[in-house]
Amino acid sequence: MGNIMISVNDDNEREIRKYAQEIYGGKKGSLSEFVWAAIADYISHFKKEYDNEISFKRMIERAKHAKKLGILNKDGMAYTSRDELYER
Repeated sequence: MGNIMISVNDDNEREIRKYAQEIYGGKKGSLSEFVWAAIADYISHFKKEYDNEISFKRMIERAKHAKKLGILNKDGMAYTSRDELYER
């Protein structure tokens, strides 16, 4: 396991210590456990957001190339009705 040393301002340090005490009861390693859990939650949230962003970018790229996918009519225009789409 690796070690990461960080510096936080005094207000944040007090808050972190307070929450670690409340959640883990001041046992040995409670501060590390709290910070580890906070980082794990952040990484999980970031990964979901990142995955969603990548998916969105892929969707946009696919939409840009809709003609190549056969979604546009023969004139290069979007279909105006559902019936027109199924006439292909």
